[in-house]
Amino acid sequence: MVCGTPANFSRRRSGCSNPKSAAMNRSKDKEDTTFTASVEYLSLEAKYFPQGNQLDTVVAGEASPTWRAIEYGLELLKKGTIYRVGNEPGISLGRQDHRKVSAWVKPPGGVLKVNVDGAFHGQSGRAAVGVIARDHDGRALLRAWRLLFHCRDAEEAEAAACLEGVRLSTRWPDASCVLESDCSAVVEKVNMKTPDRSIVSAIIGDIQSEMWQFRAFRVCKVRREQNKVAHELAQWAIKSSSSKVSFVNFPECVESLISEESGTLLGCNGVT
Repeated sequence: MVCGTPANFSRRRSGCSNPKSAAMNRSKDKEDTTFTASVEYLSLEAKYFPQGNQLDTVVAGEASPTWRAIEYGLELLKKGTIYRVGNEPGISLGRQDHRKVSAWVKPPGGVLKVNVDGAFHGQSGRAAVGVIARDHDGRALLRAWRLLFHCRDAEEAEAAACLEGVRLSTRWPDASCVLESDCSAVVEKVNMKTPDRSIVSAIIGDIQSEMWQFRAFRVCKVRREQNKVAHELAQWAIKSSSSKVSFVNFPECVESLISEESGTLLGCNGVT
């Protein structure tokens, strides 16, 4: 969120004969700026996100320019980047953690949430992916785990997991989808506006192409503790040396996790 310039900024720039008054003005400017930003943030959240957090917004493909602008602002907030108007030296950059979530969060109605994870064992070279798709009630609609062959490293496994998640999600082409991964490098590459030229660029290109099939599709970074089920599914593929896509059955190792996370409070909002 970009805070505006204080109303008395030009007066302070022109000089102040009383150092004590100048210090008081600077202190007041800081308080006023912080207060204004808080009111704007809370007002937007109260009006459009009464039951959740606006930082989890999913903007549909045909959203208006206004919502696109809001989406851009939310992306800056998610990165924890805030510009504050400082004192005489100018603008300083600060970082804040706006939201600390330690568990999987349900999506809103009409939104499909897909969690993916890649596993790579460096010593053995074995790799696998895990995928789980859930609705707004936390009900598991799909579980998948698959072994990977000739996988180079952990990043390739994570990218392959994202591609697997996107492709499996095509079963619900009319749904707005949120894909979550705990690999920041892959998520950043998928969301880049410029072509990726890394060693996993072919997989990234496939992910971006597949995403166009959906009405709305968003790829987000989450913490490892918010991605436990997908992580366990990938590990299970390696342990059991098996691959499977299931709409009914799932390994016992994730059964308790799914039941536990299905009780997580609603905290994600979609905008169409």
